[in-house]
Amino acid sequence: MGDYRLGRKLAKVRDRNLSRGQQVDLCILLLWPEAPIELHGVPLQKDALDKTAQLAWRGDETAAARLLKVASDSRVWHAYTLDAGGEEIARICEASLGAKEDYAKWRERLRVDVSIPEWPDPDPGTPDGKPEINKVAGVKIAVDTSTGRPRLPLRIQAIVLGAEMGEETCRNGLLRLTERATRPWRDAEAWLGEAYAAGVGGSPGALAAALYGALEEAKHRRRRES
Repeated sequence: MGDYRLGRKLAKVRDRNLSRGQQVDLCILLLWPEAPIELHGVPLQKDALDKTAQLAWRGDETAAARLLKVASDSRVWHAYTLDAGGEEIARICEASLGAKEDYAKWRERLRVDVSIPEWPDPDPGTPDGKPEINKVAGVKIAVDTSTGRPRLPLRIQAIVLGAEMGEETCRNGLLRLTERATRPWRDAEAWLGEAYAAGVGGSPGALAAALYGALEEAKHRRRRES
């Protein structure tokens, strides 16, 4: 019918290293952007994605793993690069990029001589990959037992992703989590206050880095004092 731009995009789908089923999903998204496609048990629709993020905030590890699977699915990213699919494809990809970049930037900026968890790309099939869990003020800090390095738990990643997508329950919950976690320690509260003053509150990814930085700083200072 003369739509050469669409023809070129469909040709690119064929050239990519994808299974036949994944290629079909991408072609559907190119031809029908609002197609009711479901990935990992989550429909690619705003209400469904937001509800999954809300469940992650409430402690549902399965929902957290599902949201992160959607956000890391190759079909989603191929659709994003081909400008296929509806607004939700772009929303989840841009939120994922923004959250990771802001977290990494603030992790470097806030680190003194304490260990702030990394934002990894683990297989989200198993929530937290069975790490050793240390609870600090009711907040879980996961330590990867294979490397001994602290890393951001999958549920916190999912909450940050939901907040970055604009889901208000996750955004407000992350703020409350930060407040609750630092309340017992004046030094952590002051340290986090400096991060807020530098603009960390506007970014969920940066807020997560500041939260764990504050907790680790408090532990570090207590260790020195004792």
